[in-house]
Amino acid sequence: MNKPLRQVLSGAIASRQAAMRGTRGRRDWTEIRTAILFAEQFQINYPHADDTRVRAWCKANATFVGRIVPANQPAVLAALLG
Repeated sequence: MNKPLRQVLSGAIASRQAAMRGTRGRRDWTEIRTAILFAEQFQINYPHADDTRVRAWCKANATFVGRIVPANQPAVLAALLG
């Protein structure tokens, strides 16, 4: 992946949001939405974050990142968590 990690995280958020639109009855919807909100807030607070800062945030919030990145995208999860 040659994209900056900030774009990778944005793409993962968008992918999860799209997947959640058609999903009903998930028990963990609240947890996923909370994770998305935390990640979006990080991106608002650090609009020009470099890869080092994004990776540090992802590692510190690995639970949130694990909820955001869909299971069928292990390469994205590996890129974000290093």
